[in-house]
Amino acid sequence: RPVTRLSSLEALVSSSGGPSAGNSSSFGARLHQVLGGLPAVVELPPGAVCGSFSSGTALLNTLAEAKVEERPTATVARSGGAFHAGDLQRPSVAEWLAGEGGPLIFDTCRSGELQRAARDSLGVRVPPELRGWSRSPIVTLGRPRRASTAAASTAEAGGLAFHMHERNWLYLASGRKRWYFRAGGQGEPPATAQTRVTEDELRLCELATATADVALLTLDQRPGEIVLLPDGVWH
Repeated sequence: RPVTRLSSLEALVSSSGGPSAGNSSSFGARLHQVLGGLPAVVELPPGAVCGSFSSGTALLNTLAEAKVEERPTATVARSGGAFHAGDLQRPSVAEWLAGEGGPLIFDTCRSGELQRAARDSLGVRVPPELRGWSRSPIVTLGRPRRASTAAASTAEAGGLAFHMHERNWLYLASGRKRWYFRAGGQGEPPATAQTRVTEDELRLCELATATADVALLTLDQRPGEIVLLPDGVWH
């Protein structure tokens, strides 16, 4: 079923009591309660997270020279609150877009070139309303599928296996991003947790094993929208 769409971020924050100095964890807990522990999506006004650009191509051209730390998708996993992987490749965004490395860039390093370029060239910033929710920096880039691989194997698909972590929010600057969330149950992992499968396999396995108190939520995130992800939501 679809993910809940909120009318505005300001209304949500206001209903949660709003953040104030020194109470970010309690604000996060209240916001989690308001959301019912479920993900939600809300559209932000232009410029709320980053400056304007004419297209996704213009965005990538702005970041073209930045080196990225590419984690092989098959080895990305959550452990102890951090992402761990094997040896990292360091192509530039331009080299990656031309086909070098895997289809997904997942960058959690605040001091890395990609995140510095996003801040300096695109004016990326954390909206004040979300500073009590999460300030952990993540920048992701998904390379468009090539026409010859439209049927898309897992090697070509730019996504991650089902995983979960602490609360976060994720803003989409350009393109489209399809999400799957597991809601309900008693916190049991999805059937495909930490396993790279195709989208068709994911849907088939998760729907086949779902119980009456479990739902598979879906969302096609659009540019300008932000996904609010509470603690412990499998996605």
